Amino acid sequence: MGFALLRSLFCRCYRHSCFKLRARYLKLVEKNICPYMKS
Repeated sequence: MGFALLRSLFCRCYRHSCFKLRARYLKLVEKNICPYMKS
C-alpha cells in the first residue's frame, strides 16, 4: 500500500468522521495530509 493510497483512504475516512474520537489530532494532520479538504 503506497502512501498516496493510504492518504486517500485516510482523507476519505476523515471526511466521514470515522476518526471523530481524535478530532483535535486529525485537524492538525488534515492541514498536512489533506490540504485540499475542507471540514
